[in-house]
Amino acid sequence: MATVDTGFRLLAADYLCRHLRKLRSELAGVREGEDPEHLHQARVASRRLRVALEVFEDCFPAKKARKWRKAVRRLLKTLGPARDKDVQIEFIGGVLSGLRRKEARAGIARLLLRLRQERAAVQPAVVKEVRRVERDRLAGCMLVAAKALAAGVARTEGDIQAPPVLARVGREIQERLEALIARQDCLQDASLCEQHHAMRIAAKRFRYGLEIGKPVFESRLDAAIAAARTIQTLLGDVHDCDLWVERLEAFLEEERERTVRYYGHERPFARLRPGIEHLCKERSRHRRTALRRLAAEWTHLRDQGAWDELARLATDSGAGATGGNPRQAP
Repeated sequence: MATVDTGFRLLAADYLCRHLRKLRSELAGVREGEDPEHLHQARVASRRLRVALEVFEDCFPAKKARKWRKAVRRLLKTLGPARDKDVQIEFIGGVLSGLRRKEARAGIARLLLRLRQERAAVQPAVVKEVRRVERDRLAGCMLVAAKALAAGVARTEGDIQAPPVLARVGREIQERLEALIARQDCLQDASLCEQHHAMRIAAKRFRYGLEIGKPVFESRLDAAIAAARTIQTLLGDVHDCDLWVERLEAFLEEERERTVRYYGHERPFARLRPGIEHLCKERSRHRRTALRRLAAEWTHLRDQGAWDELARLATDSGAGATGGNPRQAP
């Protein structure tokens, strides 16, 4: 394990402890499965921990850090499908409650039924994974290690705004900003679904990196965090529509085959088709609207110099620590 600046260790300890406590507090609710908010909060905490373990990896022994990253990835992989179903159930429930087209009701009601069945089907895997995490004391062990980073270090000795910390966090922000900007061309082509998804992931990592750096740069990151949150939300909206269109097309075929198996013909399936086709068209329209809003917001932020200003802040912090000349923002 490399020697790490005491200020950086304090930053790591504060961030990791906060989100480890959050994760640990939500696990019982996730296991019970009665309130989807527990799963949502546990997943968000896990995502932040995954990014933090990358940023603060040299604060811990390499073998231990790899083990933790693997465990967090496994937890996220299990929680993901359950969270997706929770979101879909909430959305379709809202659609159904406000639906005016009577001919569309049967298909959407059937979709809601299937989603609830699918959500129930993944809960045993969620329970098994949470029990494994609790049995292995993943959050507890990580919390002990995180607390140890700050043990014996007086706050006056470890300055989280010291030049080495500013430089290191500045580099992290710069790298994540560059990764996000590298994806921007895909916003001009509505057909590049996979690239939009990749940009969504880059935006999420960028936002979490900014949040890690918030105690270091304080209010100087507020505007960038707000912008990152907006971009991430819009990219998430686009991605959700992609998933819906794909899911609805598969759902139509699944229900048609299920009807044929049960009745020996597909005539009863006719009453389900209007609702699903209505929803598929609505999600496709919404995607186009969301992508236009996203492209407009990105252009606005770029033209206002939001990314240039952030790049200057990040690079100037590094130059200040090394005594060199600040690099110009791209």
